[in-house]
Amino acid sequence: MTGRLAIEQKTSATHATLWRMPRVRSGTNDELILTFGRRPVNYIVMAKDEVREHLIDVGLKTVWAEGLNATGVKDLVEAAGVPKGSFYYYFPSKEAFTEAVVERYARDGAAQREELLADTSVPPLLRIRRAFEAYLPVYKAVGYTGGCLLGNLSLEAADHSEVVRARLRSAFAVWQASLRRVLAEAEERGELPDGLTADAAAAFLINAWEGALVRMKAERSGAPLRLFIDMAFKRVLAR
Repeated sequence: MTGRLAIEQKTSATHATLWRMPRVRSGTNDELILTFGRRPVNYIVMAKDEVREHLIDVGLKTVWAEGLNATGVKDLVEAAGVPKGSFYYYFPSKEAFTEAVVERYARDGAAQREELLADTSVPPLLRIRRAFEAYLPVYKAVGYTGGCLLGNLSLEAADHSEVVRARLRSAFAVWQASLRRVLAEAEERGELPDGLTADAAAAFLINAWEGALVRMKAERSGAPLRLFIDMAFKRVLAR
């Protein structure tokens, strides 16, 4: 069921009146209004699976912008417009929620990378370079803030949660594998420097990029990202 549940609260409320507004003609949506008094608090009513995905959507944006430690369950449910009980229905703990957020971020990132690296008519090293360059205007648009959620949560949570650390490790491994596949093409074409394997090159690119993002946030500048691209593709990977 979809619709909107509006709740009006009153400090000493002991009774509630529930009524259903007329069904929307064009679909199956209902509008539910639960009245306790004068002050409205709006909740979004969705199907069960939609609520979980909506919480993850909101959580991803909030954690990316504010950081994990600064984000409480109360903040999340208010931003999502759902009751607090809905959070604990899907996630037994904040740790479990963080794991789901990392999983979503990693899945979306993998899809983006596959799209950026898919054009085999472009030489492999150029495809990888363009994939990194695609993020430069994105970070510029947000004032060189945010960074990579995998790196951010590695700093915030990996030391304190084995569950989250394992999920982060898996996400980095998937990322490395996607780069390794393209770098293997370069290796077969003789385009990698002697002695540098595709796997080592993939690991280096991720490690160096994550470091550049940390420096980007500290300086509020795209210079560390541009330096990474120049050093990686004009020096380290150049024959």
